Amino acid sequence: MDAAFVFGTLGNLSAALGFGWSSEEAFSWAIGAESELTLPLPGDGLATTLRFDVHPAIFPPRVPCQRLMIRSGKIVLGSFEIVARQTLVIPLPAELT
Repeated sequence: MDAAFVFGTLGNLSAALGFGWSSEEAFSWAIGAESELTLPLPGDGLATTLRFDVHPAIFPPRVPCQRLMIRSGKIVLGSFEIVARQTLVIPLPAELT
């Protein structure tokens, strides 16, 4: 199953944004030290892959990167230091879906 979630007030993911987000029509961005996102998963018990197209707000030398940690509950699925726009691929084990 492929699903695409679009951020921003005109997108289809507004309800998934927890604390720590701000949005405009076409996009959303994390604010503060931590932001929460709750994604709907298929619930079919199959392995799922998350792909995030991320664009960090960096301002060297004061802000040289942004850090991103992907967790499912207390399980860390990935930790990244982002210095440029990129696509992150995070495989989710079947037991988490």
